[in-house]
Amino acid sequence: MAAADHLQDPYCLPSIENPGFYGNQGFSGIVNKYDSGNGWYNDEARVPHFFLRWVLNQFGQRAGWTFKGAFLDDPDLSRLVLANLYSLDSATAIFPANHLPDLTAGGLLLELRKLFNLYLDFDVRRKVLDLGFCEDVLKSACIIDWTQKADPGHTKTPETINRLELGYELDSNDALMKPIPAAMDKYVTPETAENEGGSVLSIRSRLSTYLTNPVTGLARCSQPGISPLNKDSQSQALPKLLFWNGMVSGVPTATNTSGARSLIWNGENNLVDSGYRHYERFKAGTFRLAKNVALTPADLATFSFKKKVHIKGVNYLVGSAKMNLAKDQRVIPTQLELWRV
Repeated sequence: MAAADHLQDPYCLPSIENPGFYGNQGFSGIVNKYDSGNGWYNDEARVPHFFLRWVLNQFGQRAGWTFKGAFLDDPDLSRLVLANLYSLDSATAIFPANHLPDLTAGGLLLELRKLFNLYLDFDVRRKVLDLGFCEDVLKSACIIDWTQKADPGHTKTPETINRLELGYELDSNDALMKPIPAAMDKYVTPETAENEGGSVLSIRSRLSTYLTNPVTGLARCSQPGISPLNKDSQSQALPKLLFWNGMVSGVPTATNTSGARSLIWNGENNLVDSGYRHYERFKAGTFRLAKNVALTPADLATFSFKKKVHIKGVNYLVGSAKMNLAKDQRVIPTQLELWRV
């Protein structure tokens, strides 16, 4: 699996620097150490990393759901793998459950949502989950005009939670996280005249990543692995993601960067720029509006919470809609919670 295909294969075996994998025992310091001359891996510290795309497909097959959307179609994000520390030492077979994080499928989706600011659109009747980006929703054009359907009165409330604090839970068992590296530290929206006096919305994902050694180009950490050969392998690692980079200079490689994306909050191609800038501006300038509208069955049939609506010169996203439905209704009184975009 040195040259694993991220679109076809279930897992890959990337070389990762981890001198603490076997505790104080003698060890090369490289998980999945690969000999490019002979084309084989060392027997010690061989750890499969399963592709996120494959894991979601496996869950979908068992639950009867289909996953689709821009997140899965992204050429870089399709390379994501779930990093782990479970070694195959003395094992005669690979069991995926040993190499997956301690999360339910729903929990995994929620943590991905926080990390990448995803929009999860569930079609319960067809059992299809569309994984898109909130940034695309905020950037989309407004094509629905409900001006003539809206009551002239409303209640307007300013948004006081108008700054973001973005980060992830870092693994205290990784010695390289003490102190917290600048690239891995949380991001906080700077205070400006527009958001002055507001409070902070904290978004923290359980999914993090590894640092990259700038000299070798390999991902690196320093924490005990899970192996019958390691007496210090009792603690479970927090879930992490890496991008499968394929063979780089003859070495199977997975790091926190791929193309124009990275898995860190600071620096080049960071998670804030790729997933949260439009949302950050939205939070700084939005307000909440409570308004009554008179909708028709056709309006409801074409409605989606990711579609903007226009009312009297202003575009909004619908936060919630309350209505009482009855048979053969031609007009449906609806209470909306709107957020200015």
